[in-house]
Amino acid sequence: MKTRERGSLNILRSRFIVITLAAVLCIAVGIGAAGKFMQFKSSGTWQAPDDEKVRQLLAGGGEIVFPFGKYSDVVILDGQKGIFGVKKNGDDSTSGDYEAVDADGRPVDYKAKKKNERFQLTDEKTSVIDTATGKDVFRTVTGEYIAGRFGGYWIIDGTGSEEFKEVHDKIITSYFYALDDKFNVALGGMIFSDFNAGSSYMLVQEEMGVSYKTREQLYGRSLFGGSTEKVVINLAGREIYRDDDYKDEDGYIRGIAGNVMIKGNGKTLTYIDLDKLTEGHGNPVIRSEEKIMCRMDFEDGSAAACIPRAKRESDNRMLGDFAPENSDAEKQMKKYKWGFVDKNFEPLTSMDFDGAYASENGYGVVIYNGAKALIRIKGGS
Repeated sequence: MKTRERGSLNILRSRFIVITLAAVLCIAVGIGAAGKFMQFKSSGTWQAPDDEKVRQLLAGGGEIVFPFGKYSDVVILDGQKGIFGVKKNGDDSTSGDYEAVDADGRPVDYKAKKKNERFQLTDEKTSVIDTATGKDVFRTVTGEYIAGRFGGYWIIDGTGSEEFKEVHDKIITSYFYALDDKFNVALGGMIFSDFNAGSSYMLVQEEMGVSYKTREQLYGRSLFGGSTEKVVINLAGREIYRDDDYKDEDGYIRGIAGNVMIKGNGKTLTYIDLDKLTEGHGNPVIRSEEKIMCRMDFEDGSAAACIPRAKRESDNRMLGDFAPENSDAEKQMKKYKWGFVDKNFEPLTSMDFDGAYASENGYGVVIYNGAKALIRIKGGS
């Protein structure tokens, strides 16, 4: 019996030693990993740029409002009033809830601006309320939603409707149409497979030979799948420019942002002032640039711009692709080097940021090494 007890005790001791050694090994590995992590962090990948690097990024002008990494996320809520939305470090929520602060980081009362219009789009984007009576005056059919507002028009995305799927699902992947404020089919019954609305102009990709007078006529007819043309219209719904000549030496329309239309031929991009084009006097061409620069929005005198890190990157990414609500935006941003330029394309910062969002009243949100900062741009409004 004593021999068995002694043998059992030895086995227990051996197991204890093995478990202890394993625990020690795990702790050592953990310490080593932590050391590697700290070394990785201090290498600069996670570290905010020093003062000298910040000066280089700003190209000698502008100033830092919120330093890199002070907040986990920063957005401009109202550039005119100097109100910004921030999320504190540790807040990794994907919701749109931000704490409103001023340029000093102090909390402020803020309510999102609402346009003084008689008709308001509801949060679910499927109906419109008459603000004078509070009544629901328009509701989309099942599967449709209101994609946006442009001038006096509601832009309806009908892609998800059952009526559309039954007839057109195998022909095109999406379609849009416009309604006026009386909720009748507008813009001559134009059907477009894509659209990008700027502040004063909208770019649509029109399905040629397709038009309707009523919403009911949109369903049950299979006229999609033909040729398309890109058309720029103004707030009144008037056609400003039609991209019907692909032999144009400037190439074809890559996008619009603000009052700027960008055309590309694979080698250069040509920037055209749509206001001058509409007025019909003066040369509307702002600049032709061999370096690819995109995401233009000059409304406050400055524009976020970028150049590709690799020659193979496409030059057709415009403002909407990099909007903050696009979850893929920062991934796409990494393909480019970013900065800000003025209306003459003169640099206001370096082009060495990892990302930048559209400026407002001279403020801009930029990204470097994964951290966001708020800057006041030299020469901004």
